[in-house]
Amino acid sequence: MHSPDNFVAIDTALASEKINLRLIEAIRKYLSLDAILICKFNDDLDEVKVCLAMGLAMEPFNGSLNYAIKDVIDNCFSTHPAPHIHSIANLAIANLARRHCSRTCDFHKAAFIPVKIDKRLYVALLFIADQEAPKKIPDEAISGVGHLITHFDGDAELARCKDYITVTELYIKEVGHDIATCVQATIAKAHNIEEGRIPASALASKAREIEAEILSISATAENLGIAIDPIFKVKDVVDFDLLEVIKKAIGQYSAEANERHLQIIPPRRIKPLFIWGEEKAIQFCLHHLLLNAIKYSFGGNNIEIDVSETPVDVCVSISNSGMPLPEGDELKNIWGFGIRGKRAKELHVNGSGIGLYTVKKVVNAHYGTTLARKTQEKTIFSFTIAKKQQLQRAIGLLC
Repeated sequence: MHSPDNFVAIDTALASEKINLRLIEAIRKYLSLDAILICKFNDDLDEVKVCLAMGLAMEPFNGSLNYAIKDVIDNCFSTHPAPHIHSIANLAIANLARRHCSRTCDFHKAAFIPVKIDKRLYVALLFIADQEAPKKIPDEAISGVGHLITHFDGDAELARCKDYITVTELYIKEVGHDIATCVQATIAKAHNIEEGRIPASALASKAREIEAEILSISATAENLGIAIDPIFKVKDVVDFDLLEVIKKAIGQYSAEANERHLQIIPPRRIKPLFIWGEEKAIQFCLHHLLLNAIKYSFGGNNIEIDVSETPVDVCVSISNSGMPLPEGDELKNIWGFGIRGKRAKELHVNGSGIGLYTVKKVVNAHYGTTLARKTQEKTIFSFTIAKKQQLQRAIGLLC
C-alpha cells in the first residue's frame, strides 16, 4: 500500500496560468522531456488509471488501466518513493511507450513524480530519450508538473461537481416523488376509515399501515441529509440493538413486500446484538438494501436477512432471488456515485445511483466493509460495522 505521505503536496493557489505550450516546454527544458503520462490513484491506492497522455498517441492510454504502468509505479514506490529519474530501457513500459510515441523515439529514462492535490493522488511518468538527461529532477520541473496536474485536476474536479449536482438533483426528485406517493396513500387510507369503508375488525390493521406510511415518510426526510452530504462522519453515536432496528424495518416494509408477493425472513438470532454507531445512518443502510431487495426480487420469493459477528465486527446480509447482479467492471463499480446497472436502466427501474454509494459512505465511516456477490440462486448484499472498541480506537476515542 502506498502512503499519501510520499506524494509531493501542491498548493493549488500557486497555479494561475492555463495549461499551455510554454508550461510544457518549460518542463521539457529541464528534463529533455519527450512524453508524459499522468495517472490517478483510486481511493484504495491499489489501482491507477491514465488520465492524461502527452507526446503519446491518446489510445490506448487515456481513461484506461494499464498493468505495465502500474508495475513501474509500484516498483518506484517500493524502492525509492520520492521523485527520481531512473533507467527504463529494459522495462516493458519503455517498449509500450515507444510504440505509441507520436514520433520516432527510443526512451532511456523516466522521471517519477508523485503529486498530492488535497486528498487526490497522482503520479507523473515523464519519458526521456536523451541519455545525458540530469540524474536528479530539478525543483522547477517538479513544480511545473505539479501545476500541470493542478490544471487538469481543476477541470476534472469541475466535471465531478457537475456530475454530483446532476445525480443529487435526480435523487431529490426521486425522494420528492416517494414522499408524495406515501402522503397520497396515507390520505386515501384515512378517508376510507373516515367514511366507514373499513370493517371494524380491520381498523387496527389499517391504522398500522398508516403508521408505517408516516414512518416511511419521516425516515426518507431524515435520511436526505445523510445521502446528499458528500463527506459523512460519525457524530451522534449511541449503543443500540441491531436486531430491534431490523425488526422495525421489516415491519415498515412488510406491506410493500406483500404487494409483490414477497416474504421477508428475519435473522435466526434472537439474543439482542448491541452495536455502537450512528443509529439513523446505519438504519439508512439497512432500509436501502432491504428496499433494493424488494424492488429487484421476483414475486413469490423470500428476502432473507441475517446477522453474524466476529470479535472485531458485526455483519448484516440481505439476500434475494431476482434480477441478477451485473458482471465485470460494472459489478466492481456498483458502489460508485451515480452508478446504475445497465439492466436496471433497460427495465426502467427507478433509481438515481446514490443509494449504494451512501451505504458505502456510511459503512466506511464506521470502519466497515461492503460486499455485493451472487450465488447460483441468490443475490447477496452485505456490510460490516466495527465493534465499539475497534470503532472508538479508529476514530481516536481510545488509545
